[in-house]
Amino acid sequence: MPAGLTDSPVKKAFVRQVSCLLPHLPHCITGKSLAFPPVKAPGQYSFHTVIYAAFFAKIIQSVKKAAANKLPAAAIFLEQQARGAHNIDLVTPTHYVPQIIKALTLARQNGLSLPVVYNSNAYETIETITALKQHVDIFLPDLKYYDNTYAVRYSAAPDYFAYASQAITKMVDLAGPPVFDAAGIMQKGVIVRHLAVPGLMADSRNVLSWLWQTFGNTIFISLMNQYTPLYHASNHPEINRRLTTWEYNKLIDYALSLGIENCFIQKGKTASADYVPVFDGSGI
Repeated sequence: MPAGLTDSPVKKAFVRQVSCLLPHLPHCITGKSLAFPPVKAPGQYSFHTVIYAAFFAKIIQSVKKAAANKLPAAAIFLEQQARGAHNIDLVTPTHYVPQIIKALTLARQNGLSLPVVYNSNAYETIETITALKQHVDIFLPDLKYYDNTYAVRYSAAPDYFAYASQAITKMVDLAGPPVFDAAGIMQKGVIVRHLAVPGLMADSRNVLSWLWQTFGNTIFISLMNQYTPLYHASNHPEINRRLTTWEYNKLIDYALSLGIENCFIQKGKTASADYVPVFDGSGI
């Protein structure tokens, strides 16, 4: 179950509850994000614990090595705006939502006008997402699995789809249809990422089908081919390889056959450790 509901093994292993918001790894990214094409130069703001423990997650090893920054969150939000960021991208923020709301309120009172992005794995409760009304403009959730078997096996996330599907539905309800500025940069809306994993093509088709049948073209989808077997992927031989071009192209064909139009795809060799960000706090 998502954090905040039970003291699950995942929660106990990865979450340290604190009474104040500890800024961690704020940095300004230039250029386009592979997983978030329409939003440029986000002031990305990562938090120092991980709720959702994907055994192949790219971020975990980097996050474990980084040290927390002690600047107040509201000040960092305003700093990123002054540096020319196009949005405030809150990465893995679930467990700090009450503190984030307070920080955003303070920052808005002091001139923050950037769109706020809630960048999460969607293993969330409806109550958490509802609390973000009036505070978040863009939701950037993953929808990793359709089949609970894979969610448990690879991410220790029981009932993942049940929670994620409800959370994403609420995100779409709050954000509404996508809105872009004159430069084509997203200001409001929802982009759902799906990372294609080798051997899970049927599950990926189920994810795409559900997104299309539920939301049609009122959302954007980011269909990613950048799966890189890291962390504990070696413990699961069936996913301890990169996605083939054939597998990815078949998923693109399937998305097109459904009628999906608002879908970002990736080209080139993205399945590389070169695309794993260095979370060392540089650029603060």
